[in-house]
Amino acid sequence: TYSISGPVYYRLSKDETDIDGFSGKFKFGGLDYICDGKDLLILSLGSITAEAVKAARDLERKKITCAVVAVSTISPE
Repeated sequence: TYSISGPVYYRLSKDETDIDGFSGKFKFGGLDYICDGKDLLILSLGSITAEAVKAARDLERKKITCAVVAVSTISPE
């Protein structure tokens, strides 16, 4: 990547985690809305997003609705 004249995006993960409700295609510089909810917002980055979705499902059983948003990239601007 040294010879590429522009920004380079590396995505590093510790595992091949499937995230319920996530298509697997990220929006560069954007947010991916995975779950809707009105009581709580969970922002997540990376493979831990699968745990965030599980937490939202657990809270839903307690009548607490959670929005889960994956922050796939972080813009330096």
